[in-house]
Amino acid sequence: MRKMFLVGMLLICLLLTSACSVSEMSTLSDLSKPYVGIYKCEQILLGGEDQSEQFENLSLGLSYNGRFELKYSGKSGGRGGYAGTYRVNPEKEEITFSVQDGPRQKSYTFPVRKGRIYIDLPLGGKLLHAKFSMP
Repeated sequence: MRKMFLVGMLLICLLLTSACSVSEMSTLSDLSKPYVGIYKCEQILLGGEDQSEQFENLSLGLSYNGRFELKYSGKSGGRGGYAGTYRVNPEKEEITFSVQDGPRQKSYTFPVRKGRIYIDLPLGGKLLHAKFSMP
């Protein structure tokens, strides 16, 4: 009991002496960021055709600092990736990725449902559909 009291007091002291106010901290889920981690691609379709055989690895990493990194390695040896920033809106159940494209910044918003990120993008006249989840 005494240990819990000390932990509680320590937490209160940290909150009072931190640079941000309690009103800036929003919700517990914002603080804990349960969506942070490495997501593996469960499914990837282009124009309705399964493309998973093309990839040895396809993963999406979300870090605590608001950065994301999409990494891929093809079975034929090609490797690459994309990086940028992201923000999650838990009320709307969506995630927005932002990437720098030359002088412009592009943003794309996708649904997040039950721990899965669903990506739908037009690509070369076809729909790219991908589903990412944490293992």
